[in-house]
Amino acid sequence: KQIKEAVSQVKELNDTMTTVAMTMQDITGGEMSSMKSQILDMSNELSSYVDTVAQAVEIYANANESVSTIMQKSQPTVLLSTAAKMSASDSADTIQGILSQFKLADNQAMHVVDTLEALSSEMRMDFSKGIQDVSEAVKVSGSVIDSAGLSFERYASIVSATAEATRLSGSVLGNAFKSI
Repeated sequence: KQIKEAVSQVKELNDTMTTVAMTMQDITGGEMSSMKSQILDMSNELSSYVDTVAQAVEIYANANESVSTIMQKSQPTVLLSTAAKMSASDSADTIQGILSQFKLADNQAMHVVDTLEALSSEMRMDFSKGIQDVSEAVKVSGSVIDSAGLSFERYASIVSATAEATRLSGSVLGNAFKSI
């Protein structure tokens, strides 16, 4: 089973590197090798699967990015993916949605993840479900809440308290706050 998993991880990493080479046509062999090493290092450092890190790298790889910025953007995505038991794609979508809705800079991605994790750790419910509910509520209504003048942190705090008390899903809470 471990050998089969290892082969799958190597295949995923190779697929990712092929995708990166196609999207970032100016990337050198040395940069590819460096990125591959950084993917492996990040997966060990964050106690995550190689394929989770590889998927995050694929999401952010494009011609306008450098290897270092791709890796910087991938780290919060991998952390949220692991903590919330989300796919890397859902995690990236959540982070980018929050950043966009609350007009936060890209370098605030780790702050977004830290806030979600801190709030969820204080909730008396399943940790990953707490993150998912707060994330979903913010995704549904964040831009409306931002227009009303609430910060991401304040709104996420309100949603987490409401989710804990009512046990309603994030989308229900987000729609309710949007209506209010």
